Formats: sequence, structure tokens, C-alpha cells
Amino acid sequence: MTAVFADGLFLPEPVHYAIHFCDGIFCKRATAHRQNEVSMPSWTYEQLEIGTKAKVVKTVTDDVIRDFARLSTDDNPVHLDQEYAAKTQFGKRIAHGMFSASLISAVLGANMPGYGTIYLSQSLKFKKPVFMGDTLTAWGEVVEKGEKKRVRIKTWVENQDGEVVTEGEAMTMLTQ
Repeated sequence: MTAVFADGLFLPEPVHYAIHFCDGIFCKRATAHRQNEVSMPSWTYEQLEIGTKAKVVKTVTDDVIRDFARLSTDDNPVHLDQEYAAKTQFGKRIAHGMFSASLISAVLGANMPGYGTIYLSQSLKFKKPVFMGDTLTAWGEVVEKGEKKRVRIKTWVENQDGEVVTEGEAMTMLTQ
């Protein structure tokens, strides 16, 4: 079975997944087979095509920044203290750069290629600050399929204005 993406590309349907139209692209949604059982999102190596895309959207809030600081143990006051941050070139608190990068991990591990993906490497460039209230969209796009089920993925994160705040490239290995 195939799914037609917004750009006219025909792609195989993901394993155990239904295709739904969301935000201008087709995306996968888990489907329950029995009570408390949800199929796992994943694409096989054979199903992925050059140009396959997926995304994750998250709004940055004070709670998100504080939770990330607790988890990462990065308590730099530019993230947590408005008075301190007001004296910096940003003029206000900023989110951790690695927070935007963590959204890329969510794209790759939970959406495309999906569960079972082994994250081998990631290059990153932090291009713009991320502020509280920003809505970030993290993207991954397959750019190359290699030997041993290796997949090179262009990665980027945009704010609500379409400005790229983080960009890079990931190398993954699929287990299926």
C-alpha cells in the first residue's frame, strides 16, 4: 500500500500504521489493535525513500525550560534567571540549544525512521536563540540510504516564523 505525500511523492505505508493528513503533510498515527496495545511507529529500510520527511512540534514554556535544566543539569542563569538574562545580548531568557536538538531526536526515534532506530551521529549548528513562547518544529528528511541499513538525514528546527534555529545532519542505522 502506498501513501501520497503533499509534494506528490508516493511512499510505502509504514509498518502497523495508518496514514493521516496533518499540517500539510501526511504523517503516521499509531493504531490500537487491542485494549492497551499500540503498534510501534517504524519504517523499514526498504520503505524509506529519498525525500521522506517527518516532524515534531513543541511550544517552549517556562516549565519546559526548567524541566530541561533539571534533566540536563545545565542551570546556566541565561536559561533560568530573567534578571541575569536581561543583561545579555538576548535581553531575556533563552531555551537551551540542546533542547531544540532533543526535538530532532524525537523525530528520528519516535516518527521516522521510528522505533528501533539507532542514532549514530549528529552534527549541529545553533543559528538563532529560542525564547519562551516560541513554537518549534523539528524536521528530518532522508537524503541518503547507505550500506548496512544506514540512513543519512538532514535535520533542522524552525521557529513559528519559519526561521531555522538549529540545523544539522544525522546518521542513523535501522534495525528492521
